Amino acid sequence: MRSTTDTLRARTVDGHREGQPTRVSVARAILLLMDEGRAPDETQDQGQAVLKQFQQSTERMVVAADSDHGFKLVSFPVDLTDEEAKKAFRKYTYDHLVCVIDNCHAPLRAHFRTTRRPGFQHEPGTANPHGEESHLHQMGKRLVARWAGEQAGASVQVEATSRDRTRRPDVTITTPSGKQIAVEVQYASMTIAQYRARDEDHARQYAARVWLLGHAGEHFTVDDGRIKLNELARRIADDGNTLLWINPQDGTILTAWSGSEKDPHPLRAQDKETGLWSIAPLDLCHLDDRSGILTPAGKRLRIAEERRLAALRELELAEQARREKERRRAEIAARHEAARRAAAEQQHRERASAWDASTEKAWLIGEHRDDVLTLLTATSPEEEAIANALGQSCAHWKTRVYQHIATAKDGEWVSWWKALRALEATGTDGDGKSRRLSKAHWPAFEKYLRVLGEAGLILVIGDDPNPTTAPVSMNGRGKRRPRPGGGTRKTVEAAPALAPVQVTAPPPPPPPPPPPPVQEEPASLAELQPVEVLAELQEPPPPPPPDSAFDTGLARPVATDAVAGTERRGVGFLLDRLLRRRR
Repeated sequence: MRSTTDTLRARTVDGHREGQPTRVSVARAILLLMDEGRAPDETQDQGQAVLKQFQQSTERMVVAADSDHGFKLVSFPVDLTDEEAKKAFRKYTYDHLVCVIDNCHAPLRAHFRTTRRPGFQHEPGTANPHGEESHLHQMGKRLVARWAGEQAGASVQVEATSRDRTRRPDVTITTPSGKQIAVEVQYASMTIAQYRARDEDHARQYAARVWLLGHAGEHFTVDDGRIKLNELARRIADDGNTLLWINPQDGTILTAWSGSEKDPHPLRAQDKETGLWSIAPLDLCHLDDRSGILTPAGKRLRIAEERRLAALRELELAEQARREKERRRAEIAARHEAARRAAAEQQHRERASAWDASTEKAWLIGEHRDDVLTLLTATSPEEEAIANALGQSCAHWKTRVYQHIATAKDGEWVSWWKALRALEATGTDGDGKSRRLSKAHWPAFEKYLRVLGEAGLILVIGDDPNPTTAPVSMNGRGKRRPRPGGGTRKTVEAAPALAPVQVTAPPPPPPPPPPPPVQEEPASLAELQPVEVLAELQEPPPPPPPDSAFDTGLARPVATDAVAGTERRGVGFLLDRLLRRRR
């Protein structure tokens, strides 16, 4: 079965073939010029001509009322070509049809012209009290009423009073679902306040309201193929309504939109003009509960809008999911942070308890004054890192280092490595294995030893040592181990001890020192005087067997008065207690 569109196309083309005049309606011309209501680029000039033709208006009538059948609306058959059919319709018009204007109802005649547009015309000599605007308005609402009455299951009322009896829409349509739609055909001037009051009343009482602006007059202006929107049209569009114009003489409706052909959008208040429009016969429109009158272009707009809203909903859902993920991540991070803080606090309490119950604290308090206790209990982030690596409080490991040096035998030197390994032995895991400090901890350990030396608690001999570049020797398994001095990476066997290197001119050997007198305990830490003790290294021990462990010790010094005033390079960082301080 051929659709109405195909039928109109066929009729127009057939008319060209038969050599008949190409006087076709705007609706039929649009169907030839436009693909689904859209003017292609190559037919832009023709599209502008069609738009101009849509805007034209004459006093001819294309709709009449049958006075013998309840003033039923009858459309003028512009497609009639058979002379007998034309003659029969002329007689039917003369006998039964009158003007559709309520206060006119004058008899009409049917004119099938070839030089002028066909249509109904008043009988000669009859009065014509209505103007063009009233005539177009009456034709428009009668045309809409006739179209709505042809929709299955719908009922129509013209100028029926609203439920609150405050308004009378031009046409009231009741859809098959029972919803009422108010249709207003607007040719006359209207202020924004008048429109607002009427539209708000319709919105409260009807499921949908449709504003059909007139194709002639102030509500439709065309300039260079673009439709200029007046203030009323922009307000209607801003309220979410699709902008529609009606031409009752041709029985067509124009739909306008913004955006682009591929991404159309309904017009809004900020749009002052548009070049996107589509004209379709009213017969191709559908009755819709949401929009009232749904044109073919309006249907495409709805589909595009639904897709756009669906995409926005997807983006919104994705954003909600992202925020929810971030919230959960933050919640998990907060729980982990709370657990970490709780564990850190518990660890701090356990370490503090171990420190309070330790023999090192008792030794420090029993044999030293408060200023020493303050010095050893002060902490820094680097020292806290060592404490975390050892699993003990900062004051605990610092006191252990100082105690290890201070309680050494008289005349015994403590090397940097020996102090470090002794400290590592105090930090153990659950399996009893000692914890090793990484190279990242060594600078802080060295700095602490220097602090002890600057405070006069220990005697530090030697320049700035760097344990990572100490002389090493290689055993059979390729393990690195520090050497007392003079060795190189390529040395396989133990290197012989080097002779002392004189830094300054050596003084004459001092006489044997007398026995030290008994000194009274100094009143403060400042009165302590360091005792200079210099040592000469013994010959290095023979190299360990290939499977020996990593040797961290350095050679122990011999007589303290053998190399007075000299310094042994490569020996490492030598430590000795200055003296023991007792109360």
